Amino acid sequence: MRRGSSFKRILVECADCSKSRFLYPRLGRAIPSRCRQCSLKHRKGPENGRWKGGITPSTKRLRASPEYAAWRKKVFERDRYTCIWCGNRGSLHADHILPFSTHIELRLDVSNGRTLCIDCHKKTPTYLGGAMKGRYCRRDPKTRQTACSKCGTPYQPQDFNKKTGWPRCRPCKNKCWKRRYWEKKKQSGVSL
Repeated sequence: MRRGSSFKRILVECADCSKSRFLYPRLGRAIPSRCRQCSLKHRKGPENGRWKGGITPSTKRLRASPEYAAWRKKVFERDRYTCIWCGNRGSLHADHILPFSTHIELRLDVSNGRTLCIDCHKKTPTYLGGAMKGRYCRRDPKTRQTACSKCGTPYQPQDFNKKTGWPRCRPCKNKCWKRRYWEKKKQSGVSL
């Protein structure tokens, strides 16, 4: 730094905690009225200029909480950090067996979690909110037989629609296809 009259230190006192500190004034910049610790406190919560009243969704808050991190760790430790389907040990996800969105009481239950690698997790019908998109299939816990999410009739794994990922039996798939076809016809204005 150059020594001279333009680079003199200024004694500044914090407006909140009354700590004093020395600052070098910089050209074109205002002198801060708070120390670093106090300014960090005022950047969070209602003191922040962009505060919108605590509108963070509860699911986002839960996924960022220490309780959720502890749940993930317990699931990984129980499954010994390996995918329970293929045995892979890298890039693991803690998956909810019953969907996170519909089973609120089971969100932090370790028995509702399983360790899956990314590839196996993508094959589940609940991946990336699939339960909200209608891809969630019910399974009978005793027989492990998959049932149609619409009518409840059991179906075989080969009936799973690979394009849409919807677990539907063949009659329901046909009904859905026909219903969508006629709805599109009605919207386009074609006379029937």
